[in-house]
Amino acid sequence: VYVGAIFFGVFARAHFGELGDPEQALPLAVSQFLPSVLGGFVIAAIVAAICSTADSQLIVVSSTLSRDVFGWDKRHHGKEGQAQFERLDRITLVILGILSVVLALTKDRTIFEFVLYNWGVMGAAFGPVVILGLLWPRATRRGALAGMIVGTVVAIGWKEITALSSVLYELVPAFFTAMLAIVVVSLLDPEGKKQ
Repeated sequence: VYVGAIFFGVFARAHFGELGDPEQALPLAVSQFLPSVLGGFVIAAIVAAICSTADSQLIVVSSTLSRDVFGWDKRHHGKEGQAQFERLDRITLVILGILSVVLALTKDRTIFEFVLYNWGVMGAAFGPVVILGLLWPRATRRGALAGMIVGTVVAIGWKEITALSSVLYELVPAFFTAMLAIVVVSLLDPEGKKQ
């Protein structure tokens, strides 16, 4: 996939020269080199791939928030809590969808910048939790939650402050501050002291 994208980018640059908006290279190539019907199918396939990825991402994040952050667990709440969980999951999904649309419409960024931003925030939120969860036995649930919150906040804050984001990619400081938060909270957590 990456090799094909790179070759297409090189081709588009060589054929079209400098475009005002580089993200218009694919629609421009489709309209110039393919018949209208086939071009419509190509664009529809791309939109379908984007939609199927976006809805899956929203569902995963919504479920993660509902189960891990808000603490819903079938073992503790039983079947009677299932309706409450589904309601919480749907509300979270709607809020995330609205935030995604607002972010996409208000920020003047390329798709590549959105992808980098997404990986920076996700890497800062989940990377330290996975690493310390696997390698450090004293890591606790509260420590993991603190790390996820700190990593997310630092990554978003770092990216939004231009003086900081122009110097260093937001994942680096957010990753290490999240790791520090996990260690500090886990050491202070009575649950961690029992281990």
